[in-house]
Amino acid sequence: MKAIILSIAATLVGAVPTQSHTPSPYFNQVDNQTWVIGNELWNLTQGLKYGVQLFYKDHDCVGDAVGHYVSYNGAASDLSWNSASIAKRGSYRGSDYIDVAFTADEGEMHWVIFSGLPGAYQYFVNHALPVLGEFRTLWRLDNTTFPRGKTNLRDEELPPLSDYIAANKVQDETWLRPDGKGYITKYDLTDWIRTQTYYGVYGDSFGSWYINPGKDYYNGNHLKQELMVHRESATGDAVQLNMIHGTHFMASSSDAFPDGKDVGAVAVLVLSDGRPAANAAVFLGDNNPNKTALDMGTDYYYTSYADAQGRFKFADVRAARYGLQAWSNGSKIADVTTSFLQNNITVTKSRNTNLGTLKWNVSKKTKIFQVGDFDRTSYGFQYGGAPNQHALVASCPGNLVYRVGKSKTSDWCFGQTYQGNWTISFDLPNTPKHNRAGNATLIVSLAGYSSGASSIILANGQQIGNLTSEAPGLLNDPSLYRSMTTAGEWRYFEFEFDSGSVLKKGDNEVTFQMTRNTTWHGFMWDSVVLEW
Repeated sequence: MKAIILSIAATLVGAVPTQSHTPSPYFNQVDNQTWVIGNELWNLTQGLKYGVQLFYKDHDCVGDAVGHYVSYNGAASDLSWNSASIAKRGSYRGSDYIDVAFTADEGEMHWVIFSGLPGAYQYFVNHALPVLGEFRTLWRLDNTTFPRGKTNLRDEELPPLSDYIAANKVQDETWLRPDGKGYITKYDLTDWIRTQTYYGVYGDSFGSWYINPGKDYYNGNHLKQELMVHRESATGDAVQLNMIHGTHFMASSSDAFPDGKDVGAVAVLVLSDGRPAANAAVFLGDNNPNKTALDMGTDYYYTSYADAQGRFKFADVRAARYGLQAWSNGSKIADVTTSFLQNNITVTKSRNTNLGTLKWNVSKKTKIFQVGDFDRTSYGFQYGGAPNQHALVASCPGNLVYRVGKSKTSDWCFGQTYQGNWTISFDLPNTPKHNRAGNATLIVSLAGYSSGASSIILANGQQIGNLTSEAPGLLNDPSLYRSMTTAGEWRYFEFEFDSGSVLKKGDNEVTFQMTRNTTWHGFMWDSVVLEW
């Protein structure tokens, strides 16, 4: 059976047992739908769905909040526990532990409890989860005990529940502040899942933290973002999310998990023009993929970056066959518009896989201009990569002119959401030769796209393409209207046209004419390149 175990390491707050003679750690069954787990420091009462009465230092950290639970497809399906038992007990480095398994129709939720540890290790073993988009565990805790939220990017007070005024709601989980200055939205407390160290909610005396030492079971690649903490707007609960398989900022992600979901590889990447693939993003994912790297989520995924010489490695990789992908992460290869893929990478147990030197083919065409680094993000543009903030895209203009050779990258704004013209003006010293139809290519790389916006692409007034919600590859991702400023789901387009009949010697223009818009929706830019 293939091992597909979704691991979670969570340092939690706990409790002093009510009976001093209770051994530590321990598992007590109260009745057929109530259990108590814990050690000498904490205890949790677990019901059919919800873990409540989380005691630590004689304080109930859940209080009137919902508590701990496991669910999929949002809040539509909370797992219901049929039974619970000690699956294993033992000792590790002088500390006794028990592994408690709560069993549902879909699988087993395990709590590994050590003596003396103010927390627990968690993992979920899938048996019958359906094809799904979201799968998560979470805590909803007392809002007075845990008034603050922390991620790698933010550390701040959660907004008071009194500020969530129904009349001020502008979209899902987003409200205009009572003073009219800015917005309250849970999406601001989003972070990159593969670089987070720990996150959670805390107050003056208590903290609850998720610490995920392994991240191979997460879906998505380097640019996968997820909501981590927020205020529950209906009740005021402090919410701490562990989005094991999440979709908050993706166009689509629906995966089947093998029953039982529970090494290394090294190589050097060299570009076909002789340069090392310095700082390239490298991804070990599905073999012969039919999804984007961000959308993958069935099995296990590994991310890395090449060094200045193009060398990279993955450690502790599960034995399997993979597809290896790489793409520009900006820096010295910010001009590389192609991506790398090599399938059938075999990783064998207890053996290093040395792939040697891998050749990455790059475009041989002549580049006329490039606006923005090719890195699948909005970094470098105005507001690109700014702290997460709802409606920041509304600060970008309706009309914009970028002059190649004179304008700075930051003169181009990170997102286009208003009807109007964004024009790239450039000079050609010679008249293009008319060789064949389609001998010029406009490459449009989007860091994200939120539907409800349409654009016509013009070269010197002649239409050469369009970007609309109906176009293949332009499904909605919620990045722009959910506070993201760096990336959503990456899209890549090429528009070929006859340069001899469209372009001319001297001044030329490429224009993105936005003809339809929706508030806070539109295009998040990565790079625009013209070549022939």
